[in-house]
Amino acid sequence: MEQALGGLLHSHCASQRDVGSARIIAVSTGDPPRWRLSSAVFGVFLLMPALHAQLERHLPIYDAQDKIVYAKVRVADGSPLPGIPGVEALCGGVAYPLGYTDTQGNFRVVVRNGASAFGASFNSNGATMSLSALANCEFRALAPGYSSQRVSPRWLREMSEANTVSLGSILLSRPADAHGELAHDAHVPKAARNAYKKGGSAMADRKWGDAKAQFEQAVGAHPGYVAAWVALGLADEALEQWKDAESAYQHAIKLSPNSAGPYLRIARLRATAGEWQPAALYSETAIGLDPQNLVEGYSLCAMANLKLGHLETARSSARAGLKLKNASDCPDLWLTLALAEAAGKRYADAAAGLQMYLKLVPRAEGNPEVQKELAELRGRLPR
Repeated sequence: MEQALGGLLHSHCASQRDVGSARIIAVSTGDPPRWRLSSAVFGVFLLMPALHAQLERHLPIYDAQDKIVYAKVRVADGSPLPGIPGVEALCGGVAYPLGYTDTQGNFRVVVRNGASAFGASFNSNGATMSLSALANCEFRALAPGYSSQRVSPRWLREMSEANTVSLGSILLSRPADAHGELAHDAHVPKAARNAYKKGGSAMADRKWGDAKAQFEQAVGAHPGYVAAWVALGLADEALEQWKDAESAYQHAIKLSPNSAGPYLRIARLRATAGEWQPAALYSETAIGLDPQNLVEGYSLCAMANLKLGHLETARSSARAGLKLKNASDCPDLWLTLALAEAAGKRYADAAAGLQMYLKLVPRAEGNPEVQKELAELRGRLPR
């Protein structure tokens, strides 16, 4: 095939480079990095983009006046929030990172007159669209290992004149066997907690530098503060300080080695940098700690092993992820599986994977190319 399916492989999972648990969200601006695959290993697929290329895009918003869209993220069973969740809009199956809540789950985004309100990390292309277009989207919160309710405010079209629009509550479901990052933070001094809360407020307001300073105060006052170390990593990601972000997550791992979230975040960082061996290692570790809930871990593991040429591992990881109840959160699992199947000349299975991907992500930018590749795969099938 002359066309590369890789150009279509956007990450549709919980985005914060974890918006949060950031899928959560810090993303680079500029053109997404690309790299060439070995045709000897991957056959017909010659070119693939970065795993999180879709995070290079922003959610474009425009309307005649400034508006505030807000929501409340809660854990369904009333337990504390797992750190600082991110919020995404799902439009036609494509996930667009919007930002973070504060430590209490309060989220808001300001839609400015004539331009979107996100920082550079959320606006690499500078396009805009109307608020009413959000009525065609769903909204979800992001936290590793947690499942999010999807809110579909179709009535947004009818509130185009309102200055303040509520999405209501977005509920996170907490697995019974979840290893929460806050489990180690029961006896945090007041000074550290106050700094953490201030940092969360700064994150919600997209004041990344202020957030980082507050989180540094929190871990300075209490070096064992796991949630603050994770939040510091999120702030570093938003500032595109990748090494500092990984260092913060490594501190969290030392303090809470059975929490899957920090491993997943490092896996994302390494995958985005094209460092596939460590991406595979950290994603596999995350899966081992939370095999029933961490669908994005399987997605990262499958992609990393595909890049490394470990086709059987890539296939098995993708298929395992697709068996999870929240597999629909990562439609790119189907695209990764299709790439692995095609590389192994299993063209019928590859075509089936592409069909599912197109069904789940009908508005992905690269879908015309996917459809072309699907037609070519079908042409390779026995008559």
